[in-house]
Parts: sequence; structure tokens; C-alpha cells
Amino acid sequence: MIENNNMLQEKALIVNTEVISKEVKPSKTIVSPYLNTRDAAKYLSRSVSWMLRQKDIPYYRGKPNLYLTNDLDNWMTLKRRYDPLTG
Repeated sequence: MIENNNMLQEKALIVNTEVISKEVKPSKTIVSPYLNTRDAAKYLSRSVSWMLRQKDIPYYRGKPNLYLTNDLDNWMTLKRRYDPLTG
């Protein structure tokens, strides 16, 4: 009787894991190197209005304007102020 009970519990565990594995689906998110103005501002920890005032940040004009993350990184590197303590 105890063996039958254990077998039923094992079967229940197998059924439960199958249900869980069917519910979890991998996300099919496409990662793009392009950001719109809001996301680019968030990426740089700035406001949208600040982003729109900057004339020297490279972007592709359109609706919406698109910014390459690599361009944003390069721009920040060029604009970084020299700190004598960190080099």
C-alpha cells in the first residue's frame, strides 16, 4: 500500500513538472541596437527634454528618432570629464 502511494506521488510530480515546463515559454525578444528618444534618455540616465536639446549626439532623424547604443557610448566617452583621481 505504501509503495502504491509513493508511486502515485512520483507520477503526480512528473505530471506537475510537465505542466510547469509547458507553461514556461522562452521569450522571443529581438534585441535591437537602436533606441528611440525615450529609451536613449533612459540609457544615458537623462530626461527626454535634455536629449532633444543635445545637438551633438548622433541620431537618425525620423518618427521616432533612432539612436545607436554604440554611438551613445562613444559620445559619452568623448564627453567624459577628466578626473585626476581616477585617471
